[in-house]
Amino acid sequence: QAESAWRVTASVTPVYQGMADIDGGGSYRTEGVLVRLGASGPILGPLRGGVVFSYDYRDSHFETPTAFGSAAPWEAVQRIGVAVPLSVGLADGWSVGLTPSLDSFREDAASWGSSLTYGGTVTATKTLSGGSRIGVGGGIYGGLNKLTGFPLVVVDLPLTERLRLANPLTAGPTGPAGLELSYRFDGGWTLGVAGAYRAYRFRLNEVGPFPNGIGEERTVPLVVHLAKSFGTAVTVDLYAGAAVGGRLRVEDSGGHKIAEADFDPAPIVALTVSGRF
Repeated sequence: QAESAWRVTASVTPVYQGMADIDGGGSYRTEGVLVRLGASGPILGPLRGGVVFSYDYRDSHFETPTAFGSAAPWEAVQRIGVAVPLSVGLADGWSVGLTPSLDSFREDAASWGSSLTYGGTVTATKTLSGGSRIGVGGGIYGGLNKLTGFPLVVVDLPLTERLRLANPLTAGPTGPAGLELSYRFDGGWTLGVAGAYRAYRFRLNEVGPFPNGIGEERTVPLVVHLAKSFGTAVTVDLYAGAAVGGRLRVEDSGGHKIAEADFDPAPIVALTVSGRF
């Protein structure tokens, strides 16, 4: 949403993904926290911009993962990143957005220099009568011995006075933005159902069972989302659902597959507290 002054946003999200059986033997779960801090506002004329800092901490727990030699392929993983969203308004309700980013995804004690992921997203959107927004775009990211691209569909459609279809997440190096159908109740409450594709790819450390290798987790989170707004400054979001289509993968330092295994649907619970200042 366009605003006339610079605003600061911040959020903290503890998240838990419960134990799930791994194909071939063993089980897997994670817990952690996601932190975001950003600022955005007008720069010059129709050009708007900002900066967003990201920090993720995800601690993984394996029990006898036979597919990976019965040893935990990784433990705690951290992400530290910065993104610079830019957008410019054009004629007839069109706007173009560009968000370059640089991130480090690494297991504790892994090499910083070999853990970088870089790239960005680009979108073209059209604002329609009634405030609806639709658009298309794509993202491309390189690093960790892989180049990944994906299409983007930008959606913000008030279907009725209370029912809305929109993107629930920010597109980035972990995947596109997904879709959410939500219903707004009185008193600042919103209830929705959402889904997205997420992929975490990270450098492993030198002392684990796969020295300097690459770990990857891919899932499709499907959640029920309950939100409560307290005025215009603070929002609390509760998510509950399951991670389906889960897959774990380990590669050597050059990006060649060593082992790969699917895991069963896992329960997900998360709580976000966010503020705008």
